[in-house]
Amino acid sequence: MAMKNYILFTLLLSMFSLAAQKTVSFKYKNTYLTARTTSSVKFQNTEFRLDNVSSSYNAVKRSVLPYFHDLQNYKVQYQLSDYKFIHLLHAYVKSQPMSHNQSVVTLAALLELSGLEIELAYTRTELFLFVQCEEDIYEIPFVQLDNKNFLNIFLLLEDKYIDNQDWYYNTHIHKKLDGKPLSFLNDQNSYAFNLVKKQFTFNDRGENINLEVSIDKSSIDEWETYPHLSESTYIEHKMNSITVQELKAQLTPYLQNRTTKEQVELLINFVRNGLSYAADEDFFGKSRPLNAEETLFYPYSDCEDRCALFYQLVDELLGLPVITIGIPNHMTAAVSFDTQDVFEKEVQFEGRRYIICDPTGPENSSEIGILNIKYDVSEMEVISNSSGRYLNN
Repeated sequence: MAMKNYILFTLLLSMFSLAAQKTVSFKYKNTYLTARTTSSVKFQNTEFRLDNVSSSYNAVKRSVLPYFHDLQNYKVQYQLSDYKFIHLLHAYVKSQPMSHNQSVVTLAALLELSGLEIELAYTRTELFLFVQCEEDIYEIPFVQLDNKNFLNIFLLLEDKYIDNQDWYYNTHIHKKLDGKPLSFLNDQNSYAFNLVKKQFTFNDRGENINLEVSIDKSSIDEWETYPHLSESTYIEHKMNSITVQELKAQLTPYLQNRTTKEQVELLINFVRNGLSYAADEDFFGKSRPLNAEETLFYPYSDCEDRCALFYQLVDELLGLPVITIGIPNHMTAAVSFDTQDVFEKEVQFEGRRYIICDPTGPENSSEIGILNIKYDVSEMEVISNSSGRYLNN
């Protein structure tokens, strides 16, 4: 009899555990994922204070801890950056019936478990989540705590903004002393490609060169979610392997049997004359830097975008040191290679001679070593350079 009661008790306990463990389905990057969840910790209808924010946060953190590994496995599987993982976690949280404040506390607990340094801010009735970030970000306000910059993550996720005069920091209950700052990018794109074809035509030596290149629309959509990052981030971000392979396959036959100068001229010809120019404000309605792959995807590009594409083309196809240079109201590029030719516009950088190769113009020309813009050398600033990989050459 005792054995029967024990078996019945064990069965009931097992059924209770299964009932307590629910599974939710949520959409991330056009894919439906599943993860375990548990009943949300309910908030009292009261004004927030340090004590009840602390108790609520700790209760939520305990409740999500057993299921965090389900979500962490997706980060590993898709090789997600911190920022992409935040979007995945946000999609997971929003798939459940929670109030805004419950969503904030749940996401905060998940981010702390992922290793990020976070802070909760609160008004009398609303909670906000801040994440430490060391990257240069424009048009998004930072707040500073303990000499560290913190970003209002819900401002990016849900366009939630709060007047700095009307909230108070909770800096004691959950801060991770060993927490890491948020990173936006990684070099991996392991999610499923969504390839679209783009065509380009330019004339070289009296012959029309026609290119058809596959662009990953998933990556384009991903970059739409990013805030305005530093210029070097866009320039140095590499194109996906399929795009690079197709560009190499189609351009290499034209690069063969040419001098290095002529090879650089071919690439500058493609960027200048194979793409259509428009200022960001005219096409996007705002400042919108593009990386190389985005420059190939969108129908218009400006000087910064073309520098990003030219920088990647020279690096991937020619393997030459290349830099991008900012001057007032313009960005240009320069390439270092051995030549006895004398050019009108050259610069010295880290002991190397660089030839100015302006990706914007002049139009209908492939000439390098010229720059039809007046500038003072003291106003020039090197934004990105690949020369570190060629120091021993």
